[in-house]
Amino acid sequence: MKRVTLFAILLLGVAGCTKGFEPDNTARNPESTITSTSNTWYETKDETSSVIGHFENYYKLEHMRTAYSNLKGATRAESISAVQPTHRYYKFSPKDIFELADLEVCKDIEFFPYPLDAIISEGENFETDTPSVRYAVVPIDYDKLPNNVERELLYEMFVPDDIKTRMSSRCAHIDSELAEQLVDEAMRITGNEEEPVCKTRASTWYGSGRVVVWDTYLNYDIPLRGVKVRITRAGVTYTAITDSLGYFRMTEGFKYGATYSIVWEREHWNIRAGATGQATVTGPKVTGESWNCRVAQGSALRIGHMHRACYRHFYQTKLGYPKAIPNNYSLKLSYMPDLNDEASYGFFYPAGAGVVSDIRVFKGSSYGEQTMPGIFGTTSHELGHAGHCFTIGWTQFDNIDDIIKESWANAVAYYTIQEESEYLTRNSHTFFGTDIDVSNNIHYKEAQERYCNVEWPFNNGRSLAYSPLFIDLIDDDNQSISNNTMSGLPNDVVSGYSFATLGNILQSAYSTHSLKSGLRSNLPTGVTSADIDTLFAVYEANWVVDID
Repeated sequence: MKRVTLFAILLLGVAGCTKGFEPDNTARNPESTITSTSNTWYETKDETSSVIGHFENYYKLEHMRTAYSNLKGATRAESISAVQPTHRYYKFSPKDIFELADLEVCKDIEFFPYPLDAIISEGENFETDTPSVRYAVVPIDYDKLPNNVERELLYEMFVPDDIKTRMSSRCAHIDSELAEQLVDEAMRITGNEEEPVCKTRASTWYGSGRVVVWDTYLNYDIPLRGVKVRITRAGVTYTAITDSLGYFRMTEGFKYGATYSIVWEREHWNIRAGATGQATVTGPKVTGESWNCRVAQGSALRIGHMHRACYRHFYQTKLGYPKAIPNNYSLKLSYMPDLNDEASYGFFYPAGAGVVSDIRVFKGSSYGEQTMPGIFGTTSHELGHAGHCFTIGWTQFDNIDDIIKESWANAVAYYTIQEESEYLTRNSHTFFGTDIDVSNNIHYKEAQERYCNVEWPFNNGRSLAYSPLFIDLIDDDNQSISNNTMSGLPNDVVSGYSFATLGNILQSAYSTHSLKSGLRSNLPTGVTSADIDTLFAVYEANWVVDID
């Protein structure tokens, strides 16, 4: 691959543990069978969501018992016997990131940063003075909550019309018709009456729609694959994951209106707004309608592109590099909505070493704002660091020379942007309605080229740690020949190494000596030890050790 010269003084980040990952079996192929019933697009709002009111939760146990007495003419004792709690509503107060991680292990429970009997305004990134506090409705028989996390039982609930609960022993005597009548009556006595989707019984509607993110520099909406969409009513929540075209559909439904939202998390990662707050998008309350969400402004716009990088890294890439999966918690990434005072667009430092987030990605640096492809690239670069670190452990990672750490992350970002560009190009007609070559889009090219450093070591002031060393080991371009306007560049006569092979070599590579030893023990066809020495001549003359 030919690499184009680009003078760019863009410092990419400070480098800062279990291997492996699971494929995303919930995501569909581009030939999606899901569609949306609405042609209306909802654009994310560039404003923080907040509590604008409260409602009395009609699922609260006392209200459902009153509803039962009203419908059945039952005594208080009879209603207590017939209506037993099916769920508990908790407030959780983790004291640190580790306790918050313990909560997140409970994959069957949906946690919210705001009370579930509050009315939340549309917007992004609910803001609170206690960003680690979480609220959740938990089935009565759920036994996986961590005992070390402080929790307060706010009240018990009876939810007879939740299909997942209706079959439990506590609802066995409540058929679907009575369940619906109980909810209707409880809504009436708590002042929550509203029109159903239809007036016939069991007129359920299923939340569905599509999520896309606007690319300011590509000038198209990119389907957001793998986004977790939630639809919630009075604490009862269903989720769905968007497919390759951004479509989603819930498998359970509601009779009345419910609120759509996005939480930027999956099994392996969690994106935060700022240092600690959960990144979210709170959409409208709707009844019987799809939600087509265009992530187009505010912090959510850049978080959406961070999500693209995370999804490719964990679920979609075929490059074969080590994945950024730490031990016992989800990787934390923070989007920082300000310009970093330094030249860095982002940095990685594992949360286990005492900071809140493993990765921080800034809106920009002292050089200005990042483009959307730039946000994607910065996230990929830092994920490259994280994958390297979590594969070998922090102690070993911290002792590796900077040039190895930064050059590896450069290669991950360089080829990840190339992989994403080729993916968008292949599917451009399906995604955008026209055939375009994303790989040749100037902004995607610039985002990729800032990682290849074709003029290294003549970096015009940029740290020598950000070299194209690992790119040189993979590609078939010799910059000392293709860039014939300059002398003194590495003589790259090596090609054919794969990310998988290099990832294994990295496990015992601390310096030029150990790296070269690993490379010589894993020579691709046609490459000799002398070729390695030839390539390394300029690198060894400009080697950068760990300066921390």
